[in-house]
Amino acid sequence: MEEKYYIAINDNERQGPFTIEQLKGVVTPETMVWNKSLPSWTAASEVSELKSILDPSGKVGSTRFNPPKSWLLSSLITFFVFSYPFGAIATYYASKVDDNYLKGDLSQAEYYSKKAQRFVIIGIILGLIFRPILISSLFKLF
Repeated sequence: MEEKYYIAINDNERQGPFTIEQLKGVVTPETMVWNKSLPSWTAASEVSELKSILDPSGKVGSTRFNPPKSWLLSSLITFFVFSYPFGAIATYYASKVDDNYLKGDLSQAEYYSKKAQRFVIIGIILGLIFRPILISSLFKLF
């Protein structure tokens, strides 16, 4: 019976089990894998059974296991530090990224990731410009 492997997608998501054939063209040498014969999560390049399916260049044929960046933390920082309105909009879009990715809609996940990124950048820029003006005008009142 062929060994089945679990893979780490990111810090908090695991998927599997997969056969070695299913992992072909999907994992990189740095992808963390585990199965019952391994003592802990291990880089795919260190598992002898997986070395034959790895592309030495590190390229993968599928992006199925590589979700787009959600920008959630950045959008929350933008909301609390730089710009409430743009941070709120960025947080809305950021919350949609993982939902769409897990539903299998990679194009929508990438769309929401780009929108979240755009609102984070705009919010930070506007916050850096207008926050000092707002603070200085408040001090002039007293």
